Amino acid sequence: MLSEALRFHRSLAKTPWQAPAPGWTSLEPGDIHVWRINLLKESQQINQYLPLLSLSEQERLGRFHYVKDRNNYLCCRGILRTLLGKYLSLEPYKSEFRYTEYGEPFLQSPSDLHFNLSHTDGHALLVFSLDKAIGVDAESVNDKIETETLVHRFFSPVEIHNITAIPLVDQPVAFFRLWTRKEALIKAHGAGLSLPLAQFGISVKEEEEVRVLHTDWAPEEAGQWSVVSFTVAPDTLGAIAQKAAFKKLEFYDFHSRAQPN
Repeated sequence: MLSEALRFHRSLAKTPWQAPAPGWTSLEPGDIHVWRINLLKESQQINQYLPLLSLSEQERLGRFHYVKDRNNYLCCRGILRTLLGKYLSLEPYKSEFRYTEYGEPFLQSPSDLHFNLSHTDGHALLVFSLDKAIGVDAESVNDKIETETLVHRFFSPVEIHNITAIPLVDQPVAFFRLWTRKEALIKAHGAGLSLPLAQFGISVKEEEEVRVLHTDWAPEEAGQWSVVSFTVAPDTLGAIAQKAAFKKLEFYDFHSRAQPN
């Protein structure tokens, strides 16, 4: 079961980002590995990732108009392949992907290893787990958003009530805290945005336990979901979700200059 600390949103100081310890590639059922990538730093090592990409990925890379978008894609795919190679004991370029109808990649060969990725301004998150699909989301906080409009557009009635009860100055952070949690659940669910955001609710207040409040399509599912909420970097929030009980979480930093063994 999750420790008490992981049941609540974790500030940056309380999110235990660390270098991976020896033997980190040994995943057990219930283990979750979350990797943080500093895209600004990794873009300085960009050329090492190009040979790892498949031909279709290289073709997609060439279609990006902006250098920043191109570099982010190359870093994320290159590092994803690097880590998959470690977990699967394969050369990184040998991992073959298929895609869901919502564009989420998964391993073509049958495997118990599940992964998901997300990136925002300056950072990316990769998450790995056995046996169950898992979702991750990262978002940069924008305190200039029209919170009231977006909350009523996307969230369930209970979520709207909970966010609007928060002081106005704190609502943008609350919005993105909730958005990462909901996006992570949608990605783990696998239905994409065909699963309406208003049909399920998740707690939002910083001081309350992170939990799924309701799942309208199947009420009994609410208690089957695990959601962990944390801080990636200043003004950047993250969350992971899985329809299973988390047993052990590790928060790892990826550094290409000292690649994990």
